Amino acid sequence: MMGYQSFSDVKGDSDSFGKLQAIKLPDMKGKTFLDVGCNAGFFCGAALESGAEKVVGIDVDPAAIELARRNFPGASFIPVGWDTLPEGDFDVVLSLSALHYADDQADLIERLMGKVKSSGLLVLEVGVAPGQGEEWVETRRAIDTRFFPTMPMMQKVLGKYTYRLMGPSVRQAGDPNARFVFHVWHRKPVVLACLGDSGVGKSDLARLMAAESQRRIRILHLDDHLVDFASGHGLLGAGDSSDAGISLVDLGPLYLEICRKDLVDDLAAYVASSIQGAPLALIEGGMPHGYRTHFLNRVGQILDVDIWNLAPVRVRSIEAPDARAAQSRDWVPAHQLQAENKEILGYVDEFRLTGNGMVIVGWGYDRAHREPIEGVRVEHDDLSLDLMQINRRRRPDVSEQLRSELDMLGFVVEIPLATDLLEKLRNSSQVRPPSISLWASGMLSPRMRPKVAIVDP
Repeated sequence: MMGYQSFSDVKGDSDSFGKLQAIKLPDMKGKTFLDVGCNAGFFCGAALESGAEKVVGIDVDPAAIELARRNFPGASFIPVGWDTLPEGDFDVVLSLSALHYADDQADLIERLMGKVKSSGLLVLEVGVAPGQGEEWVETRRAIDTRFFPTMPMMQKVLGKYTYRLMGPSVRQAGDPNARFVFHVWHRKPVVLACLGDSGVGKSDLARLMAAESQRRIRILHLDDHLVDFASGHGLLGAGDSSDAGISLVDLGPLYLEICRKDLVDDLAAYVASSIQGAPLALIEGGMPHGYRTHFLNRVGQILDVDIWNLAPVRVRSIEAPDARAAQSRDWVPAHQLQAENKEILGYVDEFRLTGNGMVIVGWGYDRAHREPIEGVRVEHDDLSLDLMQINRRRRPDVSEQLRSELDMLGFVVEIPLATDLLEKLRNSSQVRPPSISLWASGMLSPRMRPKVAIVDP
């Protein structure tokens, strides 16, 4: 007698191989897998072959379970229905074209999600009835009458989760409605981060969001907590902020001191504890540019949340050929970034020693993100700096060569040096240019050295 699932040597009612392609299972290596309504075990076998560590299938049909055990002895098969789901939770839970058999379909989805790990996935195949309303449509089939959701109803039922419509599944003879595949995840809390330079409007944005959301967003103004944090870590000594020379108007130096003392991880833990449990939170503050990615990564790791990094876009006039960003000498000692990224392109055109320090001229482009570089790392003997802000300038030649619409790909970096270090460099018999790396999105370009060193008289 023909079975439901198809195998290489047996053709069943269902195109199991086509369905396997349609449901788009994730990488199963080392994962745990539960198939609710496993039939003869085809998809449990697919999970085993893909490297799943633990595979469990359940079905109310004892004959199907017996066949599944013979087909795939490496998996566990239990003759129960979805009213008796197995103990524990799973990385991947699968339910294919079974939802319409449940008396309460929304409740079944909720119970299936209860077996999905916090970072796991429910793969759901559902017959979807035509219609624009949020309703369950009574549908007559050859053997019975069942209720199928419209697409708006599916969107409503899945609205409490994060989900993605993966596309249609394979049609089967006798299907009254088209089948669709959904991937469903637990919705994680969200942290919005608005970290930028002073005076760009961070605080105003945070207040506006709080007002418009009727205070449902938990707002953390990092500046308001910075002095207490620094005092607790011994950065202010025994006195208060005024005794330590800290300006509450400009906290930039205090942020830099926290970074220099390798306290960014501690600050991230402090922030995480302050917004723990909030379904939506906004952090705003003046974290130095080169440390923002690391800081937000640590907050995200501690809380297991999704983070959106909001940043202001500076719109520059296209009518000023010599327009460039305001000059800045904001720099801190080099910090640890991730491995080299060859998608960060660039070239150093000029290295010059002046009466005050170094000047480096070149261009840089983050090809992966289609953005200019964020900063420059300079390494020269005892000198190791990350330039947090750079003076940008137009490089139409580079933009044309890269076929980029961005024009501000050039940069000029001016680095003031201590007199003794500058004299040491100038008095060398042969000035050796520093090693230069460009960085963007927390990644470094390969090191490069200027071919020419110029010493001004």
